[in-house]
Amino acid sequence: MNLQNNNARKFIAGFDHLVKYCTAGYSDPSYTENWLDAMKRFRVVAKLLDSRYHFGFARICHFQNEVDEFCLVYFKLRGRDGMTNYFHPLQARHYAFFFEKYGNLYRFSQQGWEDLNSAVKRSYHYNTQTGGGRGGSSKLLPVTVM
Repeated sequence: MNLQNNNARKFIAGFDHLVKYCTAGYSDPSYTENWLDAMKRFRVVAKLLDSRYHFGFARICHFQNEVDEFCLVYFKLRGRDGMTNYFHPLQARHYAFFFEKYGNLYRFSQQGWEDLNSAVKRSYHYNTQTGGGRGGSSKLLPVTVM
């Protein structure tokens, strides 16, 4: 499954269905409700991260409050195992620091860098011997069909 950009957004939007399916066997319904609450809060955080708005002090505070609320629910469910390299920068306020420094992180999105990297690699491999491009140092004549 490809979870780039639009597919990842669709997956996150429909995550409630997966949570309900995966927690159906638990006798305590609050377990399912806590997961649904965590996913609802995560969607808010993800939407703020993807926002193109300028983040002033009030918006940064709002963002970090949303992150803290998400982390409280999520880490209650997952414990220490939930602290991955994706969630650490959120809880450690690294994103808030960069919002304060740059005002917006949209122009630094990972998808943008990946897309640029893909275009550069495609151009390199198409136009050099490494990728089978035309030209180069081969002394053999190409085979042509008459």
